[in-house]
Amino acid sequence: MRMGFLSSGVFWGGLIILVGLSIVLHVVGIRFPLFRVIIGLLFIYLGVSVMVGGFKRRSRSAVFSDVKVEHKAKAADFDVVFGKGEIDLTKVDLEGATRKVEVSTVFGSSTIIIDPKTPVKLVLSSAFGGGQLPDGNTVAFGEYTYKTDAFQEGKPHLYVKASNVFGGTEVKLRTARQQGSY
Repeated sequence: MRMGFLSSGVFWGGLIILVGLSIVLHVVGIRFPLFRVIIGLLFIYLGVSVMVGGFKRRSRSAVFSDVKVEHKAKAADFDVVFGKGEIDLTKVDLEGATRKVEVSTVFGSSTIIIDPKTPVKLVLSSAFGGGQLPDGNTVAFGEYTYKTDAFQEGKPHLYVKASNVFGGTEVKLRTARQQGSY
């Protein structure tokens, strides 16, 4: 199990705040079940970890943070949990083979940028969230498949599987004249 979160500043800062809050509330006469709250928060963290793919190492993740990624490699997974992520997939080199990228958004916001000239098949699934696609379609519950005009079935392409739970995912097209902005 990866314990990077337990050694992070977010964990220890939150723990210190909870202890301080517990002391203040106890002085005022209000009982605050500190141990139960810590156990509850730990279960929430474990549950979110399982929802985004267990405890395996991911190549990129934004947990309680804001991350911008320009991805060029063959395949990768990206997790956005309680944060914001911008994943630029406009420079992925297909090299004659289909490349797979997974983006999981849980209680956060992610933006996926693709090049309309690249053959892309993007499957966006959402539960209790919102997904916006370049063709104007939105997904709140269920699944929607978006394909760029350059996509041809059976030919090498970029396959993007985006999952959205209690968050927002927006897919944007980036053209040559928009090179500095999205």
